Amino acid sequence: GDHRDLYSFPTRCSSDVGVGVCVLSVLAVNAYAKELVKWVDENGQVHYGDRIPPEYVQGKHEYLTPQAVVVKEIPAVLPVEEVRRLEKIAQKEREAEEALQAKKDEAYLQDKILLDTYTEERDIIASRDARLETIVSQEELAKRLIADQEERLTSNDARIQSLRDSGIEVPENMLQTSLTLRQKLLSNKQFLLDKEEERLKIEQQFRRSIDRFRILRPLKASDY
Repeated sequence: GDHRDLYSFPTRCSSDVGVGVCVLSVLAVNAYAKELVKWVDENGQVHYGDRIPPEYVQGKHEYLTPQAVVVKEIPAVLPVEEVRRLEKIAQKEREAEEALQAKKDEAYLQDKILLDTYTEERDIIASRDARLETIVSQEELAKRLIADQEERLTSNDARIQSLRDSGIEVPENMLQTSLTLRQKLLSNKQFLLDKEEERLKIEQQFRRSIDRFRILRPLKASDY
């Protein structure tokens, strides 16, 4: 007899038509159908047939028994651009997860070092004070050098100005002395700023270490 592909005249199912009615309609057209295919077109319409039209093969579709039982589901084939987009998202998620794990590992390591290094809180304080004492000594030395250099520069500049006021040529070595003193002043003032910043960082670091030690120490003690 006449055998035609059902997708040549597909049965359409809207939201008010049951699946059973659609399946029966397909079976009525083709009594030999042993397996049905269900697919959705670009307008959201559901179709049933004994084979899927070529233009919908890469879309999501299902194979059903004549009793409308799904036996196989074929996912949609994603466009290359969409696959790449999803891969980038997955890559970012993996990188974020790895970064988070690395942060956790680093925190664990820091906690272990803290507990292995110090037995009591006073040990942390003693270590902090020793570090700060060294920096404070360096700061005091820099301040003395700066004060001395500023005094020498003021004196040398005054002599230079006095010579100029008298119409006397200023010796090259006096000009060079002022230049050298200004360079040293800039260097020592920057050194002092660096040491002040270092001192503040150390104070903050040890403050965090003490706070963390107060949390970890009881936990470590409870392990014994």
